[in-house]
Amino acid sequence: MKNQFKYIKQILNKNNIKVNKYTIKGKSTIVNTSSGNYVIKENKGTNIYNYLLSRNFKYIPRILDKDNNYLLIEYLTDTKYDKDQRAFDLIHLTALLHSKTTYYKEINYDENKKLYESIKNKINYINNYYLDLINNIESKIYM
Repeated sequence: MKNQFKYIKQILNKNNIKVNKYTIKGKSTIVNTSSGNYVIKENKGTNIYNYLLSRNFKYIPRILDKDNNYLLIEYLTDTKYDKDQRAFDLIHLTALLHSKTTYYKEINYDENKKLYESIKNKINYINNYYLDLINNIESKIYM
């Protein structure tokens, strides 16, 4: 725990952030300052974050600073507004995420047909092989 706060203090000092209060929530540390709030999380890689930014999905909190061990992220407070509007926004953002991360693949009917016939022939071959074995065993044991 002390080692964790050592890294947190280093990242805060590097960004000249004066802390008023720390709040630990799950695996995150929320830092309250006079200039705003920040979240410090363990750095588990930013692949998904970079992917979403490359697809122009800008509705996510910004990473202000990153270290080998921790990320400094802006803290977004939850605002109170109408449930219908919140549902509309959730559907809209989900649709945006889906449309920006979906890709379409061309399907070639001939390739699928070849694959289907190849697998079907293998299954028939194995089925016939085992039927021959069963017939061979039955003819020797019962006869």
